[in-house]
Amino acid sequence: MKVYHQENVNLSSQMRYNNFIIKVHVSKYIPMIEIVFLVEDDPDGGYTASALGYSIFTQADDLASLQIMIHDAVDCHFSDENNRPEIIRYSK
Repeated sequence: MKVYHQENVNLSSQMRYNNFIIKVHVSKYIPMIEIVFLVEDDPDGGYTASALGYSIFTQADDLASLQIMIHDAVDCHFSDENNRPEIIRYSK
């Protein structure tokens, strides 16, 4: 199972193994790897794009401009470079 998160993650667990109690504590940063945009035709002409799972929306007249607008919207939404996704995917 993969977990992508933008903040620090603290995981604690406790279990028994052969009558021993094992405690585990993990605290580390898990970077977001990928963000996916759904690209659709705009009824008024051009295209719209919305990020799945995030409140990021943009639009443009052509696909080349839409790609630029998507990257700009991601940069604005994730102002901290360390939290930006490494991969931006488009799905039409």
